[in-house]
Amino acid sequence: MEVEDFLARRWVRVFCDIGCEGIWDREGVPMELDDLLPLSDALKARVMAWQDWYEKDDAFADPPVTIDWQAFSEEGRQIAQAIKQALPDWTVIYFDEYRCRSLGPQAPRTSFEYEIHLTETESPAA
Repeated sequence: MEVEDFLARRWVRVFCDIGCEGIWDREGVPMELDDLLPLSDALKARVMAWQDWYEKDDAFADPPVTIDWQAFSEEGRQIAQAIKQALPDWTVIYFDEYRCRSLGPQAPRTSFEYEIHLTETESPAA
């Protein structure tokens, strides 16, 4: 997808996976954070730190490394909320890893992947 198409669609999924940068387009393609989103450098760094946290989980390490999925997912939700605040006219979808792992593969996707909305106190001034 071209950068212009991505920006024109104003839609992003916040979701970590190995070797990615924590953001995806509407078609499920991982995107490069630095090249695409009109976000502050601080928020981009926060997304990358969250992605790095995800990649530390390694059941095959000696000793195995397991991250706190509940804390990880809370940070991800807060990041998705910060992205929504920075881009209020965008659709921001968040994939909640903790909910996904807790509910299991039979759970409907909508129970762990959902749109982030601004609250009244977070809405930009009119």
